[in-house]
Amino acid sequence: MKNSEIKPYIVSTTRSSASIDYAKVNKLGIAGIMLEAGYLYDALHISQRNFQNPKLKEQTAAADAANVPYGLYIYARARTVEEAKLEMAELALVLFKYPPRLGVWLKLNLSSFKYINNDIMKTYYAALVNNGFKGQVGIQCTRKQLDQISWETFCSSWYLWLDEPLKDISQLPDNISPELFII
Repeated sequence: MKNSEIKPYIVSTTRSSASIDYAKVNKLGIAGIMLEAGYLYDALHISQRNFQNPKLKEQTAAADAANVPYGLYIYARARTVEEAKLEMAELALVLFKYPPRLGVWLKLNLSSFKYINNDIMKTYYAALVNNGFKGQVGIQCTRKQLDQISWETFCSSWYLWLDEPLKDISQLPDNISPELFII
């Protein structure tokens, strides 16, 4: 198969997404779907009572029924190592019930000093490896968020999904990294 024939596209959803037309997903040759597992802290950093996406059971069942592999992502907003441990404890419960074939992704929104963020990242990684996801973890973030951690310390163990808008469509070939995708 030629590289030009590979369509390593991933559909990403949120807890508020309408139901997915999995027949269309399969017809388009989409590699998989990313489902929101949940979050412990909202955007204002207020702890939530229920971590899990309330639609996750239905979303994973629909993906499984259509034979579409899924990955899970969380909004990672810990400000301390203790908060990171709490996030990972909640995520562990979700991973046990809904094990993702496409790994686990953290949408980073860290706001501490770089050295604290590095400790938070180490805490996240240790918990994910402990849950059986070594080699199946990634972060999704902006370049600004990436600068808040020592990426060179983590680049050998985490995949990176850099959320950076392109200025021009001609930049697309230079910004797609086929190594990111495992099909």
